[in-house]
Amino acid sequence: MVKPNIENAASFTVEVYPPKLGELNGDFNDLFAHWVDIKGDKFAPTWRDFDWQKISTKLVPWIAIVDVSYEPLDFTYRFWGTARSESQGKDYTGKSVRDFRPISISEKAMKEYGQVAEEKVPLHYITNGLTNFINKPFSYHSLRLPFSYDGRQVDNILGVGLYDTETAGYAADFYGTRKK
Repeated sequence: MVKPNIENAASFTVEVYPPKLGELNGDFNDLFAHWVDIKGDKFAPTWRDFDWQKISTKLVPWIAIVDVSYEPLDFTYRFWGTARSESQGKDYTGKSVRDFRPISISEKAMKEYGQVAEEKVPLHYITNGLTNFINKPFSYHSLRLPFSYDGRQVDNILGVGLYDTETAGYAADFYGTRKK
């Protein structure tokens, strides 16, 4: 198996946008529409209002859910989709985002989850410039949605990314997990 080129993992850029209904791809848009619907007039819905039955079965394996803890700020994976485990070679359920490797991707995730927790808004990220083992750059979209039990702070964040087949293959190359 060819080893991933994770030395270049730090050479990427990230664009961030507030998501807008109708501007996300199909399954991302459906997930966001469900979040907007259950949110109502609050800044974020409660986790107990989330209905997995409303989410595409193709999307669920790419979802990660973190529990947010404060002082110090940290994010622990409550749910880690099976496609993420296959792509990244590890199940991070129960682990801190700080434990994710390579460290540059851990730092990226910490920053993104931190931004959602601080700003209390859903965010759409586009990561550009990661490279696979043959140094071919690739980009991917991710969506991070906050949830709150008390309406004052973010308690959970749902994140999803690396959804299409081609990008998932590049990610598997990056992590050295592509099956031959």
